[in-house]
Amino acid sequence: CMSENIREGIRSRLARGRYLARPPFGWRWREVAEPDGSVRRGDAIEGGPEQAEWVKQMAEGFLSGWGTAKIARELNRLGVRTAKGKQWSAKGVAECLKTPVHCGLMKVGDEVIEGEHKGMRIYGRETWEAIMRRFRERKRLPGRTKGAVRALLAGIGRCGTCGRLLIIHHEPRRDADGRARLRYRCRGNQRRLL
Repeated sequence: CMSENIREGIRSRLARGRYLARPPFGWRWREVAEPDGSVRRGDAIEGGPEQAEWVKQMAEGFLSGWGTAKIARELNRLGVRTAKGKQWSAKGVAECLKTPVHCGLMKVGDEVIEGEHKGMRIYGRETWEAIMRRFRERKRLPGRTKGAVRALLAGIGRCGTCGRLLIIHHEPRRDADGRARLRYRCRGNQRRLL
């Protein structure tokens, strides 16, 4: 049966660590020279030098405390586009950071295996595992609201009057160093500043 042959071919390529989907940002299909001098797309991936450098920068920024939204804004400001030529979003940055392809691995179902491209990895497995740990830690943070990372009590502090959660209020005035002034506000009474 043809469909069974196709499935077997896919299983065989995956077992050898062959990447099958569209290469993620930082990677491209390796080109293969034909005997007649023409070039065709091969069936293996390799790192794209310029994009691979941006992947490293994203990983370093994320591990140093930058959020995915901040990384996306910076990439867009610098004119860096996604693999599809679009502007970056926080979700796109998160997906890029979470892919195991950058450290020479690939996901097959629920399993992570070594890919054929392992020798060309952008960074080591330890870096990818640190990134995944940071995502898990961020997921567990209480009160993941805008500004929660910059304000110690956001999402955990409670109003002394009514007991409701405190939220962040961004004042239009700025501090002497140019940063936005943040104050806590009672979620129950939006006018009550603390």
